[in-house]
Amino acid sequence: MIDLLIITYNGREFTKNAITSAISNTVKPQKVILVDNNSTDGTVQYIKDNFDFVEIISLPYNAGYGKAINIGMKSAVSPFVVVSNNDVIFPDNFFEKLIASLKQLDNNTGVLGVQQLFPDGSFQNSYGRFHNIIGGFLDICFFSVLEIRFKKIIWKFGLNKKVKKVGYVDGALLCINKTAFEKVGGFDENFFFYSEEVDLCKRMQKSGFKILFDPNIEVIHYRGQGIKNNIGLSENKVDLFVESRIKYCRKHLSDLETKIYILLEAIFYQELGILHFLKRLIKANSNRDNSKICFLISKRFFGELKNNINF
Repeated sequence: MIDLLIITYNGREFTKNAITSAISNTVKPQKVILVDNNSTDGTVQYIKDNFDFVEIISLPYNAGYGKAINIGMKSAVSPFVVVSNNDVIFPDNFFEKLIASLKQLDNNTGVLGVQQLFPDGSFQNSYGRFHNIIGGFLDICFFSVLEIRFKKIIWKFGLNKKVKKVGYVDGALLCINKTAFEKVGGFDENFFFYSEEVDLCKRMQKSGFKILFDPNIEVIHYRGQGIKNNIGLSENKVDLFVESRIKYCRKHLSDLETKIYILLEAIFYQELGILHFLKRLIKANSNRDNSKICFLISKRFFGELKNNINF
């Protein structure tokens, strides 16, 4: 059996569609829990009126993603819990395939990730490496970008259907072993949003649990509730994105490693911004937000490095 835990902050229609798709599955979750981070668009009342079977935990303030999950997990009763953003659509056979996959895995599975797709059915990167110097060098050499392109080709032609170990799974949808979750103390609530899943997976790995990815199971993810850029990040979230990344590094890396990583990421996002800018010049209908967001991230990383050169 498996539970579904959805975290919401506004996006009432997304939440409605997520729940509707979940209960339309051939195999339904045993329990559906919704933790609402003080939405202002009537989400809680709407769900109460239309989905009386959903257990709603309505918080009086926006507690952030990790803390909301920690609160919701206390109400879960199944050994595995699917933790999801509200901008996710579950295909009809999602839970059936997920349960079948879990039965093939051993008890050391801490987190299982699935292949996320954009609403048009196109590939979405769903897992990655931990934030560290090696990853930073792979970024500025564009190896990581090429790697994502390679993943896309592999997915498109169905060349690799094996469950595999990964560093971390994208936090939009995580199938979490409740026992493992409790053993590592759940999410670190110092992370408000972004990088909290990387931290959780890192701590689970250190505790001997496996972080796995199953490419055979797919889910639709709007990413950023439909933000019109493939980075899935809005301008007003740039500071939070960078701060969370640095917070992770300070927790898991040395001071010197953190400084080097910040520098590498500042250079990488500047390179990526230039690439998107050139792409926009060549291709008139290329998304204009990508280059701007990348330059803002780069500027924020450089600013952090300058302001905290001695941390």
